Amino acid sequence: MLRVLLELVAIIKTLQNGTSSMATFLSTPAQPTYQTKTAKTAHVAAFITTKPTFLPLKTWPTLTAKERLRQQLHLLSYQSGLSSIYARLKQASVATILMYHSIPTEQEAQWTAPENCISASTFEQQMRFLSQHRRVISLDKLIAHIKSGKPIERGTVVITFDDGYRNNFTVAAPILAKYNLPATIYLATSYVNAAQNQWVDTLYAALRTCSEYQLNLSDSNLLAPDFSASVQDSWNLGSWNLTDPLQREQAYDKLTDYLIEADVLERQTLLAEIDRQLAPRAYPPRLTLNWDEVRQIQRQYPKITLGIHTANHLDLSLHEDQTAQEMATSIEHMVSETGMPPTHFSFPYNRYTAKAQAQVAASQIASAVAVAEDPVVRSDTSLYALPRLSAPPSLLMLKSWTNGGFPDVSRKLFNRIWTIPY
Repeated sequence: MLRVLLELVAIIKTLQNGTSSMATFLSTPAQPTYQTKTAKTAHVAAFITTKPTFLPLKTWPTLTAKERLRQQLHLLSYQSGLSSIYARLKQASVATILMYHSIPTEQEAQWTAPENCISASTFEQQMRFLSQHRRVISLDKLIAHIKSGKPIERGTVVITFDDGYRNNFTVAAPILAKYNLPATIYLATSYVNAAQNQWVDTLYAALRTCSEYQLNLSDSNLLAPDFSASVQDSWNLGSWNLTDPLQREQAYDKLTDYLIEADVLERQTLLAEIDRQLAPRAYPPRLTLNWDEVRQIQRQYPKITLGIHTANHLDLSLHEDQTAQEMATSIEHMVSETGMPPTHFSFPYNRYTAKAQAQVAASQIASAVAVAEDPVVRSDTSLYALPRLSAPPSLLMLKSWTNGGFPDVSRKLFNRIWTIPY
């Protein structure tokens, strides 16, 4: 143990001095475990391509040497036992809220943006570990802990899902039940109403299955006649040759950034224009829950709680004037379709303002999850800004994030949190 700790200290000093003689750590390429694009979810599973008509599309960056080094140092602090010792000595009182999206089948994974995916086998491996080695509680129980002022037991974990993917019911729920684990699923209710796929998956599928390879969204003369004049004037998104893998990645990045911030009409119009120009060879199956399936979750899986994620999955930090309407609509959908008013809310893209936060609280919602500088829940954390960590595809990383030592050990080692996943 002493040798490992001395080695760790030496490595940290080397990193702080900015040297790059870390061949031991850098010789083995690390799997990318986070995405640095603003407001996107962080962790990805390798996407599966089984049909030759699917163009490959990489949607995450390659880690730099320094990022890989920090990743390895973080894992070493866990594997050496340092973070666990620290958590015990400091009597760490923190909880980790894990954020999942899609747990796809092999067929679904072809159509789903990889940054939103954790494979079913990885998910089961993680749930097995959490059930055996961590204290997994419901969101309601965590809120009761915070309200009581009592310390949170070290190793406490809450499991959540965003958006309302159909495989939350068909794949994830049976695994959760197998290990007797509670979870919360946040539904973007207008998507459930229409059984409509998330816009990011529609975009991803269009870029992978296109039959036309030129996409021009910078010349308004090339846009469809019904494209709104106001949108035309504000656009200069770019043009791309999609036969080039790098340009496919650039198109995905640029369009995703725009669509995150768009309103409903802008989003629909842009996706329709992309579809018109690219003429996809095929379209995804239904990837989103419908209300019949939501009600089956209620009946079959009593340990799963249903929350809301707005109606239209809008960025409320940019559309805060629509917060009240988004809340009212999503609550109305839930009550009319399930008979139960929702009590938990998830801010889309983890973005919010103080005004949006206040409007959520005024909607008789008990909690809201988002992202914060401190990525774990403590006894004094605001109930309307509960931070989450995007679940990693690495079991080792999951272990290191949930043992109670994270993020404080990272702060001690690097004078900062080595990464805050979104």
